Amino acid sequence: MRLELPGRDDGELDAETLVRIESTLGGLAEGLPVLLALPHPPVPLHHPLPDSRPLRDAGRPAGLPARRPRIAGLITGHAHTPAATTFAGRPVPVGPG
Repeated sequence: MRLELPGRDDGELDAETLVRIESTLGGLAEGLPVLLALPHPPVPLHHPLPDSRPLRDAGRPAGLPARRPRIAGLITGHAHTPAATTFAGRPVPVGPG
C-alpha cells in the first residue's frame, strides 16, 4: 500500500491500495455510510501550497463512489488551509493542517 511517495511531496493511491479499499468497503455491514480519507486533495484547491502536492492519478479513485454508493464523502488534509470541494459527486472537506 502506497500513500506517500518517498522523497516526494505528492501522493498516490496505487492499484494494491485501491483493491484493499474496495475489499474493505465490500466487507462492511449494509447501509453503513463511509467517509473515505485521502492523504492528499484529489482535486485542485486553487491554492499554491496544496496544489503543489496533489494526489497523483486522481482518476483512479474517482470511480470508487460510483461503485460504492455508501461512500458519503471524502476527507483530506495536506492543504494547510481549510477548504471544501467535491470529488466524483461527493463532498470533500479539507483539513487545514
